[in-house]
Parts: sequence; C-alpha cells; structure tokens
Amino acid sequence: MKDISDLNFKNLLEYAQVGVVIHNWDTSIVYINPTGLALLKLDYEQAIGRDIYDPHWTLIDEQGNLMAVEDYPVNVVKSTRKKVVKKVIGVVGGSSKEISWFMANAYFEGHDDDKNFIVVTLTDISDTKQQISFHDVVENTQDMVVITDAKNIKHPEGPKIIYVNKAFEILTGYSSSEIIGETPRILQGNLTDPQARQRIYSALERHEEVTETLLNYDVRGRPY
Repeated sequence: MKDISDLNFKNLLEYAQVGVVIHNWDTSIVYINPTGLALLKLDYEQAIGRDIYDPHWTLIDEQGNLMAVEDYPVNVVKSTRKKVVKKVIGVVGGSSKEISWFMANAYFEGHDDDKNFIVVTLTDISDTKQQISFHDVVENTQDMVVITDAKNIKHPEGPKIIYVNKAFEILTGYSSSEIIGETPRILQGNLTDPQARQRIYSALERHEEVTETLLNYDVRGRPY
C-alpha cells in the first residue's frame, strides 16, 4: 500500500463504530453500515430503498416534539446545500417503539442533483437522554394527533380511528372512547372543503404525505 488512496473505504465504513447512512438525492437509502442497522433496529432489507417519508419511522426534536419533515437533517441538506452538524434527533422506528437518541451529522457528496448523495452519520447518545416513550411524546404535545388504520380508507367504513391524544380530546370535545372506531369524517361538516378532502384521500391512496388546511367541527358543532 503506497498511500491513503489505496484504502478500501467501504471496509472502513463496515467496521466503523458510528452509524453511516447514505441517501440518494430523493432521500431513498442506498447504503447503511452494520452499526447504522443496529442503531436503527433494522435489517438490511428493511433499510435499503426506504426514504425519510416512510411512515414506519418518526423523528423527534431535542425538546421531545414531533419534528417537521423539512427539518429532518437530510431535507435541510437538500434545501440549503449546507452541512448539518451535531443535531440531536430522536428516532422512533424499526423493531422498537421507544425513542433512540442520536447526534446526527449530514452533508452531500456530488456535483449535480441527479448524482448527489446525502451522507448521514449517527452517534448513539441514548444514555445521556432520558428515555421517553413515543406515547409520552404524542400525549403531551399541544398538536392534535389522530392515528387511523390504513387498511381501508374508503367511505363510509374507513379509515377507522385507532388513537387520539389529549390535545385532540381538549380541542374537539370528543373523548377517546367516543371517537375510537369512527372515521375523521365525523369531524367534518357543511363548510368542510370537498376539494381538500379529495386531495387528502387521493394522497392517502397513493401512500403520499399531504398538507391541507381543513375546516372541522367540535362535538358541539363549533368550527375550528
């Protein structure tokens, strides 16, 4: 071996003690090293091809709030072309519903969007963070959280609500026992925009994320 350029860097990644995840520019994972798989509690087949919009995992910020997708390190790199350094993130996903805490760094490699890669490194800092369950996070956030079954989204049976948090109960006046098994349509009324509802339905059919402003009604018929 003459110089450092002769090193096999993939072997270095395979034995690295930090997690390394490499994303295509569309955020799909093209490589993850063994440490990354162990930290994220995934096997190789579960990881490759998954992107940051995958519903099986969620990111939490340092304060324990649900992180907006645009604040995910990969998306920050995409939008700013700048490095993300020492960002504390919690990840819920893989085979565990507990939050795993990491110090994340992210940067891009390449020259144009089609051939760029985004590299994320993860260092486990769970021992220095209080272990908070995902349930605790959503129960104590001020944002309403509604979780539905995704198997059947068609009217009138689905999608059936399987969980609501405290913020939902406070704002809508419905208790969890009243709303579980119903569909979110119970919150809609005469002034709920049918086009917005159709856009939501169409996105769910395609398994895509969607953002809409929707007028709903509480248990007394008051709009919000």
